[in-house]
Amino acid sequence: MKRKNRVALLFLGGILLLVGITAGALASAVMDKGTIEILIQEKGTDGNRISIQVPGALVSAALLCVPNHLIRCEIEDDLDDLGKYLRLVSTVCDELAKLPDFVMVEVDERDEHVRITKEGSRLVVHVESDDESVFVALPLPVVEVAIAKLERCATS
Repeated sequence: MKRKNRVALLFLGGILLLVGITAGALASAVMDKGTIEILIQEKGTDGNRISIQVPGALVSAALLCVPNHLIRCEIEDDLDDLGKYLRLVSTVCDELAKLPDFVMVEVDERDEHVRITKEGSRLVVHVESDDESVFVALPLPVVEVAIAKLERCATS
């Protein structure tokens, strides 16, 4: 094979390697933030079904793009109380991330069952009633990004 062809193949191989590494890093970053999942299912033969799945990395990136002054306008009346609660929620999220999976709340009533759990790196709320089933999974890393954004807005 000619030297010129070898150099071209090496260059092409290097570019493909860089593309692969970049794609892997991007996939890792997206998976690290988890997925926000919302599923609502009405019971019955003609019940509606709503299913929403959003990558946590997308939500985190969107939160970082919102100007602080816009959020500050919305929370202005609650700034005094908000600061102490944000620190508390931030600490709780940090500690939850360290714990193994567990059931936080479980309520069984005659016509409704509610269960809130910590599963992996996410909080999961599952409600079963006679009329509907609701499932919400919220990754802790997304909660932490939202809290950090609110803290910056409250102090700026």
